[in-house]
Amino acid sequence: MIESEKICHAGGREFDPRRSRQKSGSPVFGRGFGLSEPMPYFVYILESERDGSYYIGYTNNLEERLDRHNHGRSQYTKAKVPWKLIHHEPFESRSEAMKREREIKGKKNREYIVSLVRTSRV
Repeated sequence: MIESEKICHAGGREFDPRRSRQKSGSPVFGRGFGLSEPMPYFVYILESERDGSYYIGYTNNLEERLDRHNHGRSQYTKAKVPWKLIHHEPFESRSEAMKREREIKGKKNREYIVSLVRTSRV
């Protein structure tokens, strides 16, 4: 058996607990969470500059996630690049963000999204 096969039989990267997926020093800070603490999760809405369509998602790093969308590293959004962030909402937990994302998507209403964006200060 080759040494690399021992490390990860599926062909992926070996798990390294020292590596973090989240970039430290996120530039996004918010009210109510303390001035020096980054907010853990966000629900966000993107608008395609190509056709005006919307994408709704959640993340714990807005800057990195927008970069992934705009570099074609997201299956659904790669055909509609470039994307711009038009709305985001902070949440203290992943479960709260997921619940809000489902709520927005469940409306299936463009006017609802437009009203959220109007009241947003992105």
